[in-house]
Amino acid sequence: MKKIALCATLLSSCVFGSAIADDVLRQYIPADTPLLLSRPASAKGITLSATQRQFLDALSEKWIGEPDAENADSTGYHNRLFLSSLYRGLFVNYPSPDAHYQQMGIDASQASYFYTLGLQPVHKFVLSDEKQFWRYIDTLANEAKATYQEKTLEDVSYRVYRLHDDAVDFPLLIIAVNDDVATFTLDSPASSSAPSANVSNLTQALGLEKPAQSLANNQTLNQLKREYASANTAGGLGYIDIRQIVAGFTQLQQGQLATQLNEIAKGDPKLQEQIAIATTPACQRDFTAIANNWPRIIIHYGADQQAFNLDFTLESNNSTVMNALFSAQGQNPAFITERHTELAASFGLKGNSLANAIITIANELQTPASQCEPIAKVQQQMKSMDFNRAHILTPILFGLEGVSYALNNSHQGELKPTLNSESDMMLSIRAQNPIQWLLTTTATRADLAQAVSKLRRAGSGVEVDVTDSLTAPFDHRIFAQYQGKNAFLYTQGAAREVISDNINTDVMNQSLFTLAFDSSIFNNEFHLENLGIDQEIADILTSAEPRENLFINDLPEANVRYNIRIGDDNKIYFEGTATIK
Repeated sequence: MKKIALCATLLSSCVFGSAIADDVLRQYIPADTPLLLSRPASAKGITLSATQRQFLDALSEKWIGEPDAENADSTGYHNRLFLSSLYRGLFVNYPSPDAHYQQMGIDASQASYFYTLGLQPVHKFVLSDEKQFWRYIDTLANEAKATYQEKTLEDVSYRVYRLHDDAVDFPLLIIAVNDDVATFTLDSPASSSAPSANVSNLTQALGLEKPAQSLANNQTLNQLKREYASANTAGGLGYIDIRQIVAGFTQLQQGQLATQLNEIAKGDPKLQEQIAIATTPACQRDFTAIANNWPRIIIHYGADQQAFNLDFTLESNNSTVMNALFSAQGQNPAFITERHTELAASFGLKGNSLANAIITIANELQTPASQCEPIAKVQQQMKSMDFNRAHILTPILFGLEGVSYALNNSHQGELKPTLNSESDMMLSIRAQNPIQWLLTTTATRADLAQAVSKLRRAGSGVEVDVTDSLTAPFDHRIFAQYQGKNAFLYTQGAAREVISDNINTDVMNQSLFTLAFDSSIFNNEFHLENLGIDQEIADILTSAEPRENLFINDLPEANVRYNIRIGDDNKIYFEGTATIK
């Protein structure tokens, strides 16, 4: 099962595109597909810089790469090498696919789709030149020394590439062309020899059988295009349908996903147990209610000449939770985290509303009391926690709207951050009355209270040198000033100039959380403990294993930005951008 999931991830991670146009491929996509990613017929490619192409090539090597050589002479290894080469080409060329599609014999003016038939991944393209397509496939296969078997299903020939030599449960790569449509899919050895087997649906994957209800005869894609019009203009657009996943797992909907899960569970006692719990009436009811409250995750990905982006939007129908989250979301001056820095973070939290929001969300998640075993356990754990204690935070956070921080030029020699004469540090406090809030929260620290008192006496818009009031051993002068709802603490040099240019800003970053960093912070010589981060946590973050798992080693330098934002439209936005240097 893990191997099947791994191969499915390999295929899905390399499918790119976006907005939906009327096209010939919709008729093959079942309306109940749990996953859809698409590239529209109207998508326009862009010209990437050399560093962007270098970044994509390095990223594809990390994410797709060459498979582990259990036996470098084996058929499975060479066929996996062929698969990785095929998708590395699609990955590197996705922002500007026209030339690559022409090389592959694919019609770039037609939409392409990646979707699943239950768990079975399917990737379809419309071809402009079938002979050129097979020439391209043969070239890659010959370079990888891949081999295949030719088979036929209902007069349609397809190629079978065995991706593993021994394991009978390891999926096969299937490549076929039918009616000028190229299909890549993964299939099980059992269903390849007997297409009627429950574990997959090769007949439907190859387009020999069309779903009774497809995306060609419902409004899902048109609605997606209208609702996310701003997202689908450049890049890819798709979704994960949580409702369909829950319907399959709880067996409420006897579709392909439910059938496949039951088939897999025959050899997996733990999965059998989980399905038995999920199919009880209480769990069917309660899991369905959760899925209806959180129906889909929308996926948007794309690129321009400066950056790549990957965004997720969680849709919600739970207005109680969403209103509570929105009420607690604060804001910070946008320039703190939007300029390129080594490390920057902001927390947008309304201190006046935070406690009430926490209590409201906790009560909502415990109501009604569930009879479904796994949900009931979570609710019982929540009941043992006194969420009313959140009110303890109110006097401390009252009036606060956000805190943000940025650090730059912190390295000396081997990128060991410490505040030195070249450092660039900024701290921002956003509050209804920033001076009053600072006086309240620094009352127990004489040095900080002295600095705040000096700032209050100076008045709004007046810079104050507070270095002598602080006990921390800084290597340079520290300044502070406030204007309106914003108070700033910053170093001399570049940070001082930035604050001077933006002191009167009214451009706010309205989000719960923002993190921005330069990829160089994952360098082996970057000592996060010098920034005040706990030594144990710093060791974990900078050790080799997490960096390798995050695919960060050896990538070109980039400025990365993540943003979590609560919209006023019952959606939670997770926004990520990587700007290549």
